[in-house]
Amino acid sequence: MPSSIPPFLALICLSLALAFPSDARDLQGAHANNSGSLFKGAIQGILEAKGYEAIAYRDWQQGSPTLHEQRRVVLMDVPYESIYGTGGRIGLVIRRPGQRDIYIESQRQVVAGSVDEKLPYIVENARKRLPTADTIFLYSGQGWRPGAIAWIRRQAEATPGFYVMTPDAFISWANKHL
Repeated sequence: MPSSIPPFLALICLSLALAFPSDARDLQGAHANNSGSLFKGAIQGILEAKGYEAIAYRDWQQGSPTLHEQRRVVLMDVPYESIYGTGGRIGLVIRRPGQRDIYIESQRQVVAGSVDEKLPYIVENARKRLPTADTIFLYSGQGWRPGAIAWIRRQAEATPGFYVMTPDAFISWANKHL
């Protein structure tokens, strides 16, 4: 297994995630979904480069529990119970033998919009998971409201097991911890 992500692969992943600049003519919702999917795909690519196998959660459920305990995987589209008591889904969950799960919540805000209004929901769901799992919030883009990222960073400082990172910081963290 590689001990670090090759710089060219990290650059390719980040380039793909960040390659779609905002254009006023774009339909914001479609653009945001496409950009967010590419961002999540880049994160998944980084984890695969670190030796993790990407598996859809529905396929993971059908496998052998004994085999699961021995695999390093990144599960995709994982259901969880939200703070409202309803079903939610998170894009990526890292599973490592004998260690806590790591939920990865990623949001990209290229232009002003409503993504930053989800930050309190993200923080409270992370706190709810804390007894059994850590959460990493990855963010990208320049469209965040003033104070939004500073606010979520303060929440992370007050919440052990909840981390806020940029893609560059995530690559450094992954090279050191995964």
